[in-house]
Formats: sequence, C-alpha cells, structure tokens
Amino acid sequence: MKNSDIFINKIREEAKKLGLFKIGFSKPEEIKKEGELFKKWIDDGFCSEMDWMKNNIEKRINPKILYPKVKTIISTAVNYFSDNRKKNMPETGKISRYAWGEDYHIIVREKLINLLDFIKKEYRNADGRIFVDSAPVMEKIWAVKSGIGWLGKNSLLITKEAGSWLFLGEIFLNIKLNSSKPFIQNHCGKCERCIKACPTEAIVKPGIINAERCISYQTIENKSEIPLNLRPHIGNWIYGCDICQEVCPWNKFSKVTTEKRFFPKKIDLDLKKIRKISEEEFQKKFWNSSIKRIKITKFKKNIKTAYDLLILKDDTAKNGFPPSRE
Repeated sequence: MKNSDIFINKIREEAKKLGLFKIGFSKPEEIKKEGELFKKWIDDGFCSEMDWMKNNIEKRINPKILYPKVKTIISTAVNYFSDNRKKNMPETGKISRYAWGEDYHIIVREKLINLLDFIKKEYRNADGRIFVDSAPVMEKIWAVKSGIGWLGKNSLLITKEAGSWLFLGEIFLNIKLNSSKPFIQNHCGKCERCIKACPTEAIVKPGIINAERCISYQTIENKSEIPLNLRPHIGNWIYGCDICQEVCPWNKFSKVTTEKRFFPKKIDLDLKKIRKISEEEFQKKFWNSSIKRIKITKFKKNIKTAYDLLILKDDTAKNGFPPSRE
C-alpha cells in the first residue's frame, strides 16, 4: 500500500483516541517455532483438561488459515490497571484484577470495531476480522512481533511503560501495511520473583505454566473439584489469581487506566455471606462481568474451598488437606 507509514500514523492516532494503550503491526507469517513450542506444551500435559487448546492448532500457527485475506495483523493492548489497592482480609474472597470491572471482551471488542470502522472509512477496500480472546490466535506472540512488549517468565506480556496489566486484541486486516519492529530483548533478566512467589509452583520453568497447578486454572477453567493437595495454597482466591503479576517489578510502572469501566465495582465478597449467594443474586451482581462465565455452581465451589480454609486455618492436615505441595 502506498503511503503506508502515513496511514499507520493515522491509525495510531485514532487508536489513542479510542483508549488503546499500545498498537503494533506485523506480517501474518506462519509461526512454526512458536507452534512447535505450543505443541510441546500440550504434549507435556500442561494444558490439563483444556482440551479445546488442542483444537485448531494449524490455525494458531498459520493466521491465513483463520482468515485467508489477512495481509497485516494489528495487535493492540488496553491497560486495565486501577490503583485501588485492596487490603487482603482472609475472610474476604479475592478475584483477579481483570474481573474487578466490566467484561473486557465487550469493551475491547467495542474499541476494535470502532478502529476497524475508521480504517474502512479511510481506505475504501479495507476489511478485516476482530479477535478478543475469541479464536485460536496466539495473541501474545503477535504482540511481541508487533513491538508491544516481551513475554515474561510468568508467560504474560510485559511492557516497559505499564507492566503487564493489559488486555490484548487483534484486527486481521486485508491491507498490507509496514510492520513494526518486533520486541526482541527480554527485560526480565535474572529476576525470578514470579516463579518463587507462586504458592502452587505452577511456573515449572521460565515462560512455561503447568495449568493443573495454576490457581487461575483451578478457579476458572477446572470443571472438576480442586485437588486436595492444592487447596491449602489457593487461599481466599475465588476467581483467578494475580500473585505472579503483583510481585513483578515492572508493574511498579503501572498507570491507572483511562477506561473507567475497568474500575472496581462495589461488591461485598465476605466469604461467610457470599457462600449463600443465590442464582438471582449471582446474575444481578455479575451480569456484565467476566465472572459470569464460570456459572454459579463453580463460583460457589470456589467460595466453599476458601471458606473451608478460613475455618480450618492451621488445622488443614487434620481435616484432610495436606499442607505440603506434593
């Protein structure tokens, strides 16, 4: 496309107006190396019961299978950090920061729809597909290739400007634009705070997560009972987990998001009270939250685990919850 850089600058300016924290552009090439690493992660059994991760692997590796017309991948990052530091009270359930506000899928998709509409108005033949955690897209890989940030030892995308409190989204565009410079350097260095801080030892080695041991997996994805040997280490997390992000030194540079819909809602998460939550109350409290995806049955199981630990306290082994990690 002629005058690609001029057009890219216009897209960047519009993205900023829409509240997209960072944006980058990359070629939709087949990512064979990353694909092989992903396959090995599955073969090693680290995806646990997330069988859907085993599907459409070729689409993950080759974006042109997912969208044959793609000529440019636009990667975006939206900052969701809100400087509302909640005191950790054992009797209060904890939810991951990304779920404090409204459902990010809806908000980020809305921003990308508006950005794609802008592109279409500027370039008549433009078209594309939008993805926000909604298709087999290796979004973190494309974010690195587009120069947004690097992959940390906790497997999350990290940026120098704002740490890792980011939602990612992509536009697969049918127009060829100049690519951004990929982010090559990894700025984690010798730091292993995330690895050492994980109470369940889910980070088996830098960048590799064993989902079976991950608190986020156990409180969101796992449809079965949380294993007995992990329960003592889950603490009062009832949806997700932020430990590996909370200890990351790069997150001291976090900036408060300009998107107020990500600000925390006022919800009473007292374990004694909320363990009796009804279906009607659950729908009312979380109707526009990411939490609703796990359904009330799973939510109450998580609360029960946290409440039982609160009651049992240091007597876990006596009541059937071994204190060791093994």
